[in-house]
Amino acid sequence: MQPFTERIQFILWSRKLFCAPSWWLSLPSEIKDVDRFLSLSETATECRVKRTGDTVKLKLRTPTMLYTIKLDVAAAEDLIKKVKCEVKEV
Repeated sequence: MQPFTERIQFILWSRKLFCAPSWWLSLPSEIKDVDRFLSLSETATECRVKRTGDTVKLKLRTPTMLYTIKLDVAAAEDLIKKVKCEVKEV
């Protein structure tokens, strides 16, 4: 059996490995599923729309994360109508 101090050091060391820094948790995450994007829009504060050529990028800001989705123009227009938060054009 390990001495008490070695066990405590291992516990502290292992917690550092599994505790993610706060900036890592807030990095943008790309979503491929439209239904999940719509469900996240219920808790979001805003949805930003960025149009670039033939694709539209929607950015959904929730209290903890930024979610993005890339769609073609027609699919994006349908999704913008269904989003349940404030929509801003960028």
